[in-house]
Amino acid sequence: MAPTFAILLPFALTAAILLPAAGSSARPERITPGTPYYDDDYSCVKQICDLAAESNYEEVYQLYSYYEAQYDEAERVIRFIEYRKGEKIRTEEYRYDGTGKPLHKKVTRGGGQVEIIDLGSEAEQGDGPPGPV
Repeated sequence: MAPTFAILLPFALTAAILLPAAGSSARPERITPGTPYYDDDYSCVKQICDLAAESNYEEVYQLYSYYEAQYDEAERVIRFIEYRKGEKIRTEEYRYDGTGKPLHKKVTRGGGQVEIIDLGSEAEQGDGPPGPV
């Protein structure tokens, strides 16, 4: 058994180095403004949510929860949508100033409740997911 292990070990180490870790953040490789992108995971940085990676819509639609993001010409997130069982349960729309600094986000929850959050001060407070859905 030892010779087999010795042969496979270099391949395992190479794969571990070259493949991204599970849960690592990776935006879509190509971003077309206004085009929806989907994934089953997301992260929030300075109150702006983004996909953890890009997946096929057909793959994520089958899941209980999945997420959609749309980007502008500067590849900033302008809309982030959370789905559960195919239903929209939260939409976040982001606005930026002329320098690219986040101004505010409009959060619309499934029941139609709308909340405007100032990101001029919120963005300075750090990372973390949004409040309860």
